[in-house]
Amino acid sequence: MPHRSLSLKQRFGVCVMFVSLFSGCASVHRQPYTPDALIKFEPDCSIKDQQIKWLKSIMPTREEMQMARTDLTVLGGWSSDRQNKEFLADGNIEYFVKQDLLWIEQLCGN
Repeated sequence: MPHRSLSLKQRFGVCVMFVSLFSGCASVHRQPYTPDALIKFEPDCSIKDQQIKWLKSIMPTREEMQMARTDLTVLGGWSSDRQNKEFLADGNIEYFVKQDLLWIEQLCGN
């Protein structure tokens, strides 16, 4: 089978794709959080709507979790926010957000 090289247009497209993926351009803006904020979360029924909105705003997408795994693998863990990326890559954020939403529902009702 003959070897076919990529055209200039295709090479440029591949470069743009990698740059956008690894530069953060492909990420979604999230509300700031720390793993500790989720672990120490306490529901407050008087601000239930605000807490639900905040929790839903930090719910990661599958793509964000995969990107965190890729960053940890590609960068070899030499990332300034390694702890947050590990927390995201392992699915811990998703777990804690779901648990906290359930906790608010059970404690404060609908």
